[in-house]
Amino acid sequence: MLRPYLLVRHFCCGFLAIAVIASGRVRRANKRVLNSDVVTAIYFHNPNKRLFARCVQWLTKNGYTFISVDDLIKILHRDVNPPRGAVWFSFDDGFKELLQTVVPLIRQRQIPITLFIPSGIVGGNGLFPWLHGQTS
Repeated sequence: MLRPYLLVRHFCCGFLAIAVIASGRVRRANKRVLNSDVVTAIYFHNPNKRLFARCVQWLTKNGYTFISVDDLIKILHRDVNPPRGAVWFSFDDGFKELLQTVVPLIRQRQIPITLFIPSGIVGGNGLFPWLHGQTS
């Protein structure tokens, strides 16, 4: 069960998303991105499985191309031009839930991703100090 403030937040975010879509801004931005040499970087923390799948589905349906960090480096060093609608996925903190929420879909669709895993957490007790009230 979601906490009341999360329900309000989800409702407000959903309402805002519908308003942005209805205004035509998404369509115009999508057209602009797909017709230029840009890379869209999308950063996730610990995404919801359904929401992540819908994001991947929307990007795929709308002609975006998933690129790896190696591709991104080549693009940044101007060795290659980005493909049409280039998208780079990155995930912060390496939550173990990613194994259930993200990994099956990225393997199925062969989507390259970048994981940023804090080595201190891996080498320590496996807990995030900022989530568990620990101090250094």
